[in-house]
Amino acid sequence: MILAGDIGGTKVNLGVFETAGNTLRLAETATFLTRDYSGISEILSEFITSTGRPQEVLSLGVAGPVTGSSCRLTNIDWEIDAGSLKQELGFSEVLLVNDLAAGAAGLPFLREGDVQVLQPGRPDSNGRKAIVSAGTGLGQAFLIPEAAADRWLIVDTEGGQCGLPAYCIEDLEIMQYFHGLGSPVAVEHVLSGQGLVRLFQYYRSRQGRGDDSLPAPDLTVEEIVVRSRNDERGPCREAVNRFASFLGGVAGDLALQGLATGGIYLGGGIAPAISHCLAEGSFLKSFNNRDKFHGWMRTVPVYLILNERSPLWGAAELVVGGRVVMARH
Repeated sequence: MILAGDIGGTKVNLGVFETAGNTLRLAETATFLTRDYSGISEILSEFITSTGRPQEVLSLGVAGPVTGSSCRLTNIDWEIDAGSLKQELGFSEVLLVNDLAAGAAGLPFLREGDVQVLQPGRPDSNGRKAIVSAGTGLGQAFLIPEAAADRWLIVDTEGGQCGLPAYCIEDLEIMQYFHGLGSPVAVEHVLSGQGLVRLFQYYRSRQGRGDDSLPAPDLTVEEIVVRSRNDERGPCREAVNRFASFLGGVAGDLALQGLATGGIYLGGGIAPAISHCLAEGSFLKSFNNRDKFHGWMRTVPVYLILNERSPLWGAAELVVGGRVVMARH
């Protein structure tokens, strides 16, 4: 059996897969909050004990750059080492990959009900794919077809640490506001949970002080999203709309960089929560607004991933079949 994991900054998804040749079956899953644990081995031990199943191989998608056989996560103070986990927990094999690499590995195996179509485009079944996921941080990866080998090649990135581009005057003002908070503005400073909170605080500050109708300044991501559904002109809705606009711009850049005629996929926890804004205009307007390439951009399919277990399938697929493989750095 394979124990697969999707290790993020806020939560950890785990799944046990039964194998029959190259066929996988997801037998059991569980979710853990990282704030409740000191490290990944504690979570794995608890899950293994609760399942009572013998797991031979461990495959983890981790939210940070993997160097050799270890990773220090980008947004929480955890270090994960494959050798230590193998010795401590008794696995015959431990595989560590970037979490977006696991997400990319799962793309070819998504079913119709696992995604929402935001832009149908003209899908190329043999075209390159790309994924961008916003959650505690932001990640990006590409999936390149290798027709001769009948497989997909994963190219992972640390695109969330790249500088955030501005797509209009208002974006420049927002970037100036973010820069005033004390650091250069990277993509994930805006396109993340904390980024959405800061966008809300920016729009709240623009509506003036002493206004009793304004929501409290310390709303959580979940509270901002809920309020955005009911208040079309308030700072919560403005923040979510601008988040969607930035996400559309970054996703469009990714489509151009990878010539992703096979589709752009939106993963992570935030995009499904704000699907009411992604389908309404600001996202696709930013995605397609490319001057000479406007027409080409409209041919690129855009999908919202609804199945949060997809990276678990990707992590497991990297173990079993050779249908998806990592590109060598």
